[in-house]
Amino acid sequence: MEDLRVCYRFECAKYLDCRRAAGLGCCLEKVPGQVEVAPGECTKENGYPCFWAGREKNAVKEWMRGRR
Repeated sequence: MEDLRVCYRFECAKYLDCRRAAGLGCCLEKVPGQVEVAPGECTKENGYPCFWAGREKNAVKEWMRGRR
């Protein structure tokens, strides 16, 4: 079974490229019943085990990447 958890850790360096990323821009409203990646579970120190590559490219996200 596929792990369908989502992530709201927008401060993560992988957030803009991760298909788990939820709540884009200033809208971080969580969906009731949605299962999230636990705090500290997916970090640089442990190799981003929950990172799910493949998020589509978006001009706004590319602009944000240049601002970091």
